[in-house]
Amino acid sequence: MEASSSSSLSNPSTRAVPGAEASSGVVPDPRRTQERSGRRLYHHGHGEMLLREDLIERLMAVSVEQVEGAGDVRLSREQRKILDAFWIGVGVKKKAHRERLIVQATKAGLYRDPVRLLERLAQLEDSLWLGASLSGCDLGLIVGRCPRVIYCDLDWTAEKVEFLRELLPTVNLKGLIERNPQILSMDLTHTVPAKLRALSKLLPYADVFALIDSHPKLLSMNISSSVSANLRSMRATLAAEGVNEATVEAMIMYSPRILTTNPKTLADRCTQLERACPGAVSEYALKPASLARILTSSERVISRIEFLRENHPDVCLSAVVAVNTSASKFDARFPDFQTWTSSFAEV
Repeated sequence: MEASSSSSLSNPSTRAVPGAEASSGVVPDPRRTQERSGRRLYHHGHGEMLLREDLIERLMAVSVEQVEGAGDVRLSREQRKILDAFWIGVGVKKKAHRERLIVQATKAGLYRDPVRLLERLAQLEDSLWLGASLSGCDLGLIVGRCPRVIYCDLDWTAEKVEFLRELLPTVNLKGLIERNPQILSMDLTHTVPAKLRALSKLLPYADVFALIDSHPKLLSMNISSSVSANLRSMRATLAAEGVNEATVEAMIMYSPRILTTNPKTLADRCTQLERACPGAVSEYALKPASLARILTSSERVISRIEFLRENHPDVCLSAVVAVNTSASKFDARFPDFQTWTSSFAEV
């Protein structure tokens, strides 16, 4: 494969989706091409990509020796390099995501064919536009997080996106799909509505759409089982510290990811906070956002409160400020914190 990125030559008039703006997530569209000396020139958000399709076909060809049991393919080092460069070119920034896509290439032919992949990605981009006028979506992020999304029936995907708009009218749909692309492969007629009903039942006073908007992965969780169990445990743990249910719901609205926190971890954080600052849980119950922020912090971060009480009693720093301070700023202000934490690790 020959590929080069030059200064941006993207031509809006050649775009398949009117009004869509180029971004690092917009991939080369096979219909936005020109021929140059027998090569196909693809316009995309980074400039242009020259692909010799005949050369790609030869380089990515799989020999009999590469085929392993169960139909898996052992890719050569050169083939892995080609695929890695390809995914970088279409906007998959995270190495872990690219590695996941390369693993898919050992199992399915589509993921070993850059030309077909470009076609599928362009169709996905069009589906998002046709379904809900979504433009400039980070396709690299979407396919990196959920590789099988390009295996979906993309005509049906447009209808699903349109249905999502009706189902979640106040949710930022672009952000939802980028952060949890698995939604595109879910059953929107039964599964997702059932999850919404379950969330409404669990949290009768909460804005369910706002919860999903700030924490899209809730829709991928088992609401009736794991989420409800986490919520029951959280209510019991906080009730023991004098926190009422209204405060618990307010905490969830401020920090929805607390619903996905392991119940034992949450209980341990409450115990740690009370040990570091007796009465802190009931005190911060008057500030649900602050309490949620503290209880979703790591053990090391919460230990700052105990450290300050023991080593710097003269410093006027509230628990929530101590927790919210960035690691670099806290360590710079209190260089002895590292030594203090190390002494506990050695015990």
